[in-house]
Amino acid sequence: FFPPYALIVFILMSMVPALVLGWLITPNVGWLLMCTTTSIYLIYEFMHFCCHIEENKFVRYCPFVNTIRRHHTAHHNQHIMMNCNMNLTFPIADWMFGTSDLNRGLLGHIFNGYSTKYIKKELYEPRRRRSQKTSTSSGALGSPA
Repeated sequence: FFPPYALIVFILMSMVPALVLGWLITPNVGWLLMCTTTSIYLIYEFMHFCCHIEENKFVRYCPFVNTIRRHHTAHHNQHIMMNCNMNLTFPIADWMFGTSDLNRGLLGHIFNGYSTKYIKKELYEPRRRRSQKTSTSSGALGSPA
């Protein structure tokens, strides 16, 4: 989780671009930018909170929240964590860039819930150890003469 003062930092970071947009276009565009950046941060924090609380009826059965919980848990799986499920708040980007662990369309990614039916099984197989090259016998191709 971000520290408590992060919300203020996000708002302060948005102020300069919001003032510029408000001056160039209209003040409403500046306010819209401020509201959007603040909302994105708050949505992220709420979803991340839902991923780490104990199982209850809300997080278990609420569409999209249960999808995010499974998505987040899968992201921390050692076999896939560096390549899959990078976007916590909205798995749409993982679907778009092919970094999801699911074989589903867009709506399937958003409303998958806890289902493991469409998981790409090949991602979860243990990696095979690369066989060490054996030394070639004397006189073989590629060996020093």
